[in-house]
Amino acid sequence: MTHLIVNDISKWQDRADFRVMRQKSAGVILRAGPDRNSWEDVRFREWRRQAESLYFPFGNYWYYLGNIAPKLQAEYWSSVIGNLHGVLGCWLDLE
Repeated sequence: MTHLIVNDISKWQDRADFRVMRQKSAGVILRAGPDRNSWEDVRFREWRRQAESLYFPFGNYWYYLGNIAPKLQAEYWSSVIGNLHGVLGCWLDLE
């Protein structure tokens, strides 16, 4: 069985070297949100641009907050990612 490595990153990583990730993994899942002061992870757009510029497969994920209505979170998530959800799709982080 072949295993593919896919990274997931958020604002909590101080930096990310997409060139190295591209050499060592099959893709990256970017945290779209939420963030403490807004609905969008502060590094999401920057990292999405870097992945796109290297033709590095990406997707996105949403860190679900149990105290916020699911429909409201889905609407915010959709507004953050727009039509650029990535080839690895959308993932929900439930903890």
